[in-house]
Amino acid sequence: DQPTKRIDCIGKGEVESSILSRSTSLSPLQIKAFSPVAEEFEPIRAQFNQSTAALEETLGGVMTGVSSIRSGLDEINTASNDLAQRTEQQAASLEQTVAALSEVTRGV
Repeated sequence: DQPTKRIDCIGKGEVESSILSRSTSLSPLQIKAFSPVAEEFEPIRAQFNQSTAALEETLGGVMTGVSSIRSGLDEINTASNDLAQRTEQQAASLEQTVAALSEVTRGV
């Protein structure tokens, strides 16, 4: 299931390995290096995994923030539409009141 990638290990030549493992259901950033590598490259593999995990966490926080902003914008939009509708209704009511007062004034 793991895709096989050709990797170029520095000083080791081209090696076929399933070092990069990714599920098709995961986002492109959820990539981890699971397979063991040459001992001198193990710190790089560990650092890579830590970096991708930190990036994934950061982007998750950004996505949560974006979702909150969208929700807030939807609420503002709804409130703005409600306010506009009430304003229109009050303007129509005020217009009717002015018309009625004009009739009373003409009659007096």
